[in-house]
Amino acid sequence: MFDDETKYEWSVITPSDAYTIVGTERLAALALLFTGSGRLGILRTGDDGEEILGVGSVCAFQSGAGDAAVEALLCGGSLVDFLAVHYREFVVCCRSILIGQGEDRVVFERGLAGLSPAEVVKCWECYHDARRSSMLDLGRALMALANRVERTYPSRLARGVTP
Repeated sequence: MFDDETKYEWSVITPSDAYTIVGTERLAALALLFTGSGRLGILRTGDDGEEILGVGSVCAFQSGAGDAAVEALLCGGSLVDFLAVHYREFVVCCRSILIGQGEDRVVFERGLAGLSPAEVVKCWECYHDARRSSMLDLGRALMALANRVERTYPSRLARGVTP
């Protein structure tokens, strides 16, 4: 079973630019599975200093692993049912993506103090664009996914339509 309460900072396992994402194990893994087609994983450092691989990460680079990992993350349930309960947290998790290592996140977040939401977005875009070197634009992909879920999911739930 998954701990859907405890949020961690996860390092994203990618073949290119370093990223971190903040969320529960399930939210972070699902976000990356949807944007990375099952080819990305997550890793965090435990309290004892041991590295902990997130669910889905073991098979992250195997062809076709994404579907199996999503099924495991949803414990046999449907994505519709999961997002009906967790879509707000999913959006927050997706938007927490930041290029760089954990220490970069600390400095970046300190610099955002007192800024409006619009200013935060502009700062994120400038920071991201200045540091990204890979063709894989994971940051923008997760931001687009967050925007799409936030824009469409609540209205579909209200109308009784599944995404």
